[in-house]
Amino acid sequence: MPPAMSAPIVPLAEVSVTDPIVRLRKALDVNAMAEHFAANRLPVGGAGRAVGCEVTRVHPRGSRGFVIAYDLQMEGSGRRWVESLQAELVPGDAEAHCRAVASRLGDGAGSHLPYPSNHLVACVPDPGLVLRRPATDEALAGLRMLDRPGEVGPILSATGIVGPGAADAVSVQLLGHRLGKRAVLRLYWRASQQDRQTSFSVIAKLFKRRSNKVHSLCEAMGALRRDGLDGSNGVRVPEVLGQSTGAGAVLLEDIPGTPLPELAAAELPSGMALAGRALARLHLARVAGLKTHGVEDELDLLEAWVDLVGGVRPELRSLVETGLATVRAALSRVGNGPAVVIHRDFHLKQVLLEGETAVLTDFDTLCTGDPALDVGNFLAHLRLTDLQSGGDLDAQTAAFLGAYGAAATGDLAVRIVAYERAALLRLACLYSLSTRWAQLARPLLRGLT
Repeated sequence: MPPAMSAPIVPLAEVSVTDPIVRLRKALDVNAMAEHFAANRLPVGGAGRAVGCEVTRVHPRGSRGFVIAYDLQMEGSGRRWVESLQAELVPGDAEAHCRAVASRLGDGAGSHLPYPSNHLVACVPDPGLVLRRPATDEALAGLRMLDRPGEVGPILSATGIVGPGAADAVSVQLLGHRLGKRAVLRLYWRASQQDRQTSFSVIAKLFKRRSNKVHSLCEAMGALRRDGLDGSNGVRVPEVLGQSTGAGAVLLEDIPGTPLPELAAAELPSGMALAGRALARLHLARVAGLKTHGVEDELDLLEAWVDLVGGVRPELRSLVETGLATVRAALSRVGNGPAVVIHRDFHLKQVLLEGETAVLTDFDTLCTGDPALDVGNFLAHLRLTDLQSGGDLDAQTAAFLGAYGAAATGDLAVRIVAYERAALLRLACLYSLSTRWAQLARPLLRGLT
């Protein structure tokens, strides 16, 4: 991978270095950060040195600062590779926070890892970053399975997935991790079946042990399957196989489907049609006890993003503020539509295709709200994908809307346009902070007009 070029960064103003926006702008200056990473010890494996870096994502955490995902281009021993790091940009004393994290990891939260706790984290006092090895997270106890695969068998046994001692040759793969929030693992093992060894796997979604997410996710996914989203009508929600309170894990069936973005170009229109039909079926489901997400909730999220981007990327401030005014007017006109079960994060990567069955995934944000939100979000992600890699956007959009049943004019179509604009604004803000995709912010904002 060639070294990334930084996105344009406006020179820092003469303001206090404690200003979180100023410190974030420093952390996003990949040229300056690459020099630091090259000159200092990093919590990464191997003996290589950093020769470049890029920011892939920024996660705001309110008063607790930000989580920044970096990809570091490393070289050493005649080879080049990429190391991923998650960094906390903390509002207070970064060195003190780094010592506290290392202490918590050394006291047991990271004792499963095969290196001392002071190799798990590193501090960059200016701008106030605490760097972590991948999957180093004292909040998610289930991540210990990565380096203690021997714990997988007892968890599978306790949930009734396998018999005691029946899981052999266990291995664990990290699929995703959001620091302090959640992670996804794939658990592999072999077991005897009809006198021969057979391979098996499940997906483990990890949350904080004291979070109610484990219980609420199990309840919601179970309700969806009982309401018919079990594959019998061409739409499938993965089956919940068990849960582990100690690991903070929900164990799900591992369905060998093909994600929509991985389809061949000729298969994409039919894939989009399956996704549209699946979403329409989800919007008919009945799940009790869900929170409601309305227009004001959506505007609150967008206002926070616009405030952040306006500070970090002053050259975009006028554009995102104008975009917010456009979206606010559109959403205010349509108001809160009929409240149905919605996914609230429905995009291409949330759909797997298993033959003619669409498998829906990732129900962490399931709630009730306007179905136009899901449709508009999907359409905005189609535009994003078109900007990233090209394709027949018109054909894919038509196939999705035609199958969903929203292609006709009317109130739903108007609400879809409003929510598509909202999603485009959010994506523009999100990607404006990524040095890999910052150039997409302006084209995404143009989609609001």
